[in-house]
Amino acid sequence: MSGADTTAATPPPPPPAPATVPLRRMIACIAASILLWTTQGLGMNLIAANTSQIQGALGATLTETSWLIAAYMAPNVSLTILLVKIRTQFGLRLFAEVGIAVFVLASTLHLFVFDLQSAVAVRFVAGCAASPISTLGFLYMLDAFPQAKKLTWGVSLALTLNTMMPVVARLISPYLLDIEPWRGLLILEAGLALSSLTFVYLLPLTPVPRAKVLHWLDFVSYPLLAIGFGGLAVTMSLGRYYWWFEADWIGILLALSILCIALAAAIEVNRDAPMLWIPTMSAACSEAKSATYSDVMSAGHSD
Repeated sequence: MSGADTTAATPPPPPPAPATVPLRRMIACIAASILLWTTQGLGMNLIAANTSQIQGALGATLTETSWLIAAYMAPNVSLTILLVKIRTQFGLRLFAEVGIAVFVLASTLHLFVFDLQSAVAVRFVAGCAASPISTLGFLYMLDAFPQAKKLTWGVSLALTLNTMMPVVARLISPYLLDIEPWRGLLILEAGLALSSLTFVYLLPLTPVPRAKVLHWLDFVSYPLLAIGFGGLAVTMSLGRYYWWFEADWIGILLALSILCIALAAAIEVNRDAPMLWIPTMSAACSEAKSATYSDVMSAGHSD
């Protein structure tokens, strides 16, 4: 192959990141991030904080209402792993537009729920749709700052917004429940979703280079991870209600979850481009343990 052919086949390098971000765009991106984190955080925490208040509206017991939390968390805890590769392959703009549109649809479906069975199904869809929203909230906050401050200001503010949402949900819940026990919570979620849709379409994120990263093994590993992490989420959400040693299905589900995660780890550790960098995670855990042990020993010697 000639030098000219090699140059033609090589994709152009991405444009360098700007040294500064215009003030108007910075403010707009921070506002978009706050709105997206609020939309995602309240969508998750309004139901979790008010299960005892909404059980009467759904004609269910507290234990049955807790399935709403489990149904939401089961897909949500693992879907972000796959979305990283989807975002890289299909582009940030398409990812953002499709993700927010699906979330608006899921939020609107809540308004047509009248019993527990349909509520559980809709909460499962909402858990799937909420995964890209948290990613967008993170990316908009990073996009508000220049490269030198993304991992300091950007990450810190994004994590702060994430941790604030359970508190905000508990603060505003009484006023929403005064409107209506079930719909009062969900009307706010639908309104926030529509507002977020406007921001995402009018304020696009800075594009990043695409790359073909999806592999057929991803579609073998991810179902195992989804079953494993989803089973753990259901177990942790409902174990204290059905009690750990009283319901046989809790032990069976926990064993199945561990088996699926172990199978996924066995596949991922032998891949060149895995979804989960298990050796890196293991090394980080080992370094953390070593640092903790050194700190303890140092404290003991100093005493």
